[in-house]
Amino acid sequence: MPRNPSYSLSDHIRSSYEAPWPQRLERGKLIAAAVSLPLAAVFSVFALEGVRRNEPDTAVGFAGFTLLMSTAAGIALSGGGCRHLTVSRRVTRNQNSEHENGIHIPHKRDLLVILLLCSLPIATLPALLPHQNQGDFTLLDEVFLRIGGPVGAAVLGTLSLAIFILSLVIRTPTFLGIYPNGLHLVVRRHIPFFTSTTEQVIEWDHIESITPTLYSGPNSNSPTRHPVIRIDGEVVDPRTGDKVSSLEVPVYRLTGEPNTIYRLLRFFHENPDKRSILSDCDSIEFLRPPPLRERFLAARTQGGKV
Repeated sequence: MPRNPSYSLSDHIRSSYEAPWPQRLERGKLIAAAVSLPLAAVFSVFALEGVRRNEPDTAVGFAGFTLLMSTAAGIALSGGGCRHLTVSRRVTRNQNSEHENGIHIPHKRDLLVILLLCSLPIATLPALLPHQNQGDFTLLDEVFLRIGGPVGAAVLGTLSLAIFILSLVIRTPTFLGIYPNGLHLVVRRHIPFFTSTTEQVIEWDHIESITPTLYSGPNSNSPTRHPVIRIDGEVVDPRTGDKVSSLEVPVYRLTGEPNTIYRLLRFFHENPDKRSILSDCDSIEFLRPPPLRERFLAARTQGGKV
């Protein structure tokens, strides 16, 4: 069976451009994951013990702690370098009225963060439930006596519940379309009682430069830096016709490995004769990231850090 041609072209694209945001193996975060997983196992045993003792608050509370430690381990693994293992199923081929068939990259779902935020209310709020028999002292009560008893549980649970609700209400979903004739970026901002949408379109031939950069968020002193691709050229708002001189693609919000997206944009910008391939059925394979080992070795060679 002949090899899919997009795979060999993907290899060529990968070898033609250096990764601007090297993905290093963070041993400290991997150690944190290794510590969190045994704790999750211990808490699951306590949850089962709560079922055996007929203590619903203990069973539910420690189930919450199990979820908390499990998701913390997953986040630590991702932060340690074990992320973007393959092409997300949410990346699709797409066609709209403005463009031909192309690649549609949706926003990244921070499922682990959402689970982490919802696990704290699950773990803490059961300590406030009335016991079946007045004066009962459950296993969960013994835990919360160390953090202020019911008052501590109420404060911690209420705060974490509020943060969890805010994380669901305040969102900025971002979508990037990569088409044979250009790029289409959509950013939606959802806050309570208000929603705004920003659309920007730029044709390949109107792109002057594609530059990788880093975004530190509202706080410029923050140690966290997020990968962003700056594209200079004639950018048009398809709804109003207004033009600006640049756009920034927040690739850290997208479902895809940032270096792979950057290389893809660079390649098709510099090779106009290849752009028609973006409408092919297998064009999504261009977003398949390199193996983890290859990324770690490249990061060691470059000596950089995300």
